[in-house]
Amino acid sequence: MLMGMNPPDQVRGSALADEVAFRLRAEILDGKIPPGSRLQHEELATRFGVSRTPIREALRQLQALNLVVVTPNRGATVRVPTRAELAEVYELRADLEGFACELACERATDQHLAELDDAQRQLAQAVTQATRLEDADLDRAVSSWNTAFHACIHRAAGNGRLTETITRLQGFFPRDSVWRRWPTTRRPW
Repeated sequence: MLMGMNPPDQVRGSALADEVAFRLRAEILDGKIPPGSRLQHEELATRFGVSRTPIREALRQLQALNLVVVTPNRGATVRVPTRAELAEVYELRADLEGFACELACERATDQHLAELDDAQRQLAQAVTQATRLEDADLDRAVSSWNTAFHACIHRAAGNGRLTETITRLQGFFPRDSVWRRWPTTRRPW
């Protein structure tokens, strides 16, 4: 062992960066930190109670996942996906989700069907209440029940690799990016 090196500290430092990256990634993908948001090192260090070193490492991890753009001497920004990227990922997802539906039709149990009915009912109710809900509440309700509906289809399909691939595609940019790109004025229904 090298003099002055403390392996537990090194692991702890790496673990801090991993934890910060995990939390920021979840917030970005959930839309809590929207695309285009600046991520200030000092604010993040204060918020997470860590030094700037784990923050820098966490932001590098998020940059490697294409969620953040780090510009020297300017800081980090949550990456804004291009329309072309959104279209490509949604084209792939449409194909894979369709295949998941085919498999689910063959393999769904009565419990899966009941869960699908419930998620669809809740989603329809959220859309029906669109004019009475604030945009953030509507986004949250639609996103939550849409996610539940698709997750049930994935479970019913019974193909773990397919679910994993769809999940990876969902991780390229925040959930429901197309939905969130709709004008912030009232929805058209």
